[in-house]
Amino acid sequence: MKTHEPSGQSALNALSLSPAQSKYNGILAMTIQYDADSEKHFLVMDSLKAQHRVIDDILGDGTKVALIDYPAYFNTGDLLINQGTEEFFKKSNSFLYSRYSIGDLGKYDPASDVFVVGRHINQLDEDVAKGAVLALHGGGSFGDLWSHHHKLREALLERYKGVKTVVFPQSVQFADPRKYEASAKLFSDHGNVALFVRDEPSMEFVKASGIPGQLLPDMAHHLWRSSNAFPSTLSKDGKLLRQVRNDKEGAERVAEGDTFDWDDTISGVDRAFHLAFSAFRRVNPVPRLIPSSSVWYFERDRLVEKGINHFQKYGRLETDRLHGLILAALLSMPVYFDDRNNKYRKLHRYYSKWLSDSPLITSA
Repeated sequence: MKTHEPSGQSALNALSLSPAQSKYNGILAMTIQYDADSEKHFLVMDSLKAQHRVIDDILGDGTKVALIDYPAYFNTGDLLINQGTEEFFKKSNSFLYSRYSIGDLGKYDPASDVFVVGRHINQLDEDVAKGAVLALHGGGSFGDLWSHHHKLREALLERYKGVKTVVFPQSVQFADPRKYEASAKLFSDHGNVALFVRDEPSMEFVKASGIPGQLLPDMAHHLWRSSNAFPSTLSKDGKLLRQVRNDKEGAERVAEGDTFDWDDTISGVDRAFHLAFSAFRRVNPVPRLIPSSSVWYFERDRLVEKGINHFQKYGRLETDRLHGLILAALLSMPVYFDDRNNKYRKLHRYYSKWLSDSPLITSA
């Protein structure tokens, strides 16, 4: 083992970035113990974070941005994406003018498969009238699996046709070909939307829509070297943490042995907070003065911290969750993933594009 104190210039040389782009490196101001495998992993992670700068090119300098569909619910992976997105905007040439969760803007009606806008849509109308660009949150909700999120996107594209819209890195997954085709046409007809996707299969939707777009890594990578938690000191006893997905994207099987998923970090206090937050969001009389995000982000940070603290009790991870894999990568934690029982092989798709050069990550 050797001691390494990364310098801004050495990282720039490794990534072939100009000084103007160096802000995307977020060089860690601390001493790190690392071996050859970790050093190679660091280079992979530095490179992934740096690629987000293309979003700034699309948004434009000095642009007002309305962030749509920030996650106000219990999914630590989506909360990591949100933290990374906020970190990106701290260094962006554009600036976040407003933030909206799905509950701020209305409600999905499953009977009609339509998103019904609510009273706060008038506030977003005002943002757009003042020149705001729409930034639609990244993640894995693009398609008909998590319909409420995608129907919100479609409703906004129809409402704000021609308004500059950027979809942050998403994975695309449709079960119904007719919904795929209808959504591709809607995106195509909008006239001013760019779509970033996280894996090669999702690029097929970009091509089918005929809209600008390209492959980019998940926004959670923007947390790399932005916090003392990434990279991290892990448990030295090498204990294995087994994370098994327990929602509708997971396998239809019962996990054997001692396993974990994000829900295991959620307490009764967290659930009570969410109920209170949801009530506040519905009746908030001054959403400009006290945006719901300012209340929720306190809980978001608590939940992410609990997830990180749980991971740090172990020395290695086995997972079938994409953001289990990404969090382990952020922590420089050896990880083995097996998504053969995952319905969409999302981890394999992501790993093969972005993380296959890291020696800390292996797969089934």
